[in-house]
Amino acid sequence: MKEKYYLLKSKIKELITIITTYKRHIGEMNHYSDKSAVLWGVPEYGNLGDQAITYAEVEFIKKWLGVENVFMIPEKRCIEYIYPLKKLSAKKKWHLFLMGGGNMGEMYRYQERIRQMLFKNIKNCPIVSFPQSVDYTYGTKAHYKAQKVYQSNPSVSLYARDGESYEKMKKLFPECKVNLVPDIVTSLEKSGKRDRRNGVLLCFRADREVNVNLKIQKEKITDLLKNEKYEFIDTYKREFVKPYWEQKDQIERFWEKVKSAKLVITDRLHGMIFSMITDTPCIVFDNSTGKILAFYRTWLYDVPGILMYNGNFDEIENFVSSVLKENKTLAAFKNLSKEFAPLEEELKNLRQRI
Repeated sequence: MKEKYYLLKSKIKELITIITTYKRHIGEMNHYSDKSAVLWGVPEYGNLGDQAITYAEVEFIKKWLGVENVFMIPEKRCIEYIYPLKKLSAKKKWHLFLMGGGNMGEMYRYQERIRQMLFKNIKNCPIVSFPQSVDYTYGTKAHYKAQKVYQSNPSVSLYARDGESYEKMKKLFPECKVNLVPDIVTSLEKSGKRDRRNGVLLCFRADREVNVNLKIQKEKITDLLKNEKYEFIDTYKREFVKPYWEQKDQIERFWEKVKSAKLVITDRLHGMIFSMITDTPCIVFDNSTGKILAFYRTWLYDVPGILMYNGNFDEIENFVSSVLKENKTLAAFKNLSKEFAPLEEELKNLRQRI
């Protein structure tokens, strides 16, 4: 009974917010021209990986769609923007883009809710969903609900960011357009010189995606590095909570920090990706959902400067020795620009619609 009361109270609060902000948002969005794109669900929480996705998506949209403006709708405010967007999207002929990442499925319910909200309400203009990992379990109630919503909108294009998610999306949503491209952050290059690199960065997560078997390995790693300078960092911190226009500087500072290190050891997908785009050698542990291993197997399996832990700690010892003691140059950057061809082609085709 108490849960139902709080759910009802939350829905009433949402309805009041929608009603009281409608006219203001109509006026606000009317200022944007037909040569605009809308990016739906922009994160303002403290995850630099997701913030970097936003940064890369805006760059990608401007480059390949050729628009003057990208109108950012923050994740927490999607509910109040959906009806103004519905009213104006056909009239303005905007192009809608949905945030990429790793939240398509049952684990991150709010993000999935606003995704389905967009698909349900906007059916008169193209919607491109930037590359995602997916965690739906085939045949569940949640899957069938999502399948119904996704497949009811022929304007939607889905992009998976690893081979496993690609095959899964095709099975989960057989009537949807699905393509495979890498995580959008890999469309950036932030590599730099190696001559002033120093120390090791340990970038480990402490959230619901942590791999419970990693604790013992962490102890072995710190023991292995006892004679080396190392620092614990993370791509998620409360102090990183910023609106979009304040995010770029802190992302750039983090990339500079990664670029200045000799080695990164991480269990975060974007810990690995940040290492790759800055050409920094990296040792990677998978997370609980398997999305890091899936991405590595699809795109980075042949990169000499990136080592995925496979249960053999001797390989880690040898890799650390090569990088820190023998000072071997192990290239970690890989140019994945050609792999974005399907997404580039779609945006170039949409450009003709402007």
